[in-house]
Amino acid sequence: MKPAFLLAALLSTPAAAQASPEAVVREFLAAFNQQNVAQMLAQTNQAVYWNHIKGQKVDTKAESQTEFGAALQDYFESLPGAHAEILSLTVSGSYVSILEQVSWNLDGEINSQCSIGVYELLGEKISSIWYYPAHGCEPRDTVMEEAPEVPTQE
Repeated sequence: MKPAFLLAALLSTPAAAQASPEAVVREFLAAFNQQNVAQMLAQTNQAVYWNHIKGQKVDTKAESQTEFGAALQDYFESLPGAHAEILSLTVSGSYVSILEQVSWNLDGEINSQCSIGVYELLGEKISSIWYYPAHGCEPRDTVMEEAPEVPTQE
């Protein structure tokens, strides 16, 4: 193959797109909203740690995909209509921090709570998750403040 053709072939072949940490976490939570445990686990490493922060202590709920999958299954059985919404998201290197609101219907009553979660990724997979204690969600402003008018020079 001539060099010009080789260069053209290389330039026309798309490189494998790498998923950003934000995209991985968003896919994970989309699978949560579908209660698709298999798809959630597809976003994690074999050794995935699911941790709950309680005061000064860390309670590790799972240390593998098998344990995590079983814990998720139990969670969805206890809250069958659970739905998560990301209220804010920040990426810092391989860490993704979110403020999440989870809502569910229990005995005909809609409930919700907020929590802060931190996801650590190794490569394109979630390796650790830390959740801080759930708390009541603050009311959100739905109206954006208008920017002050800037005087124009005539």
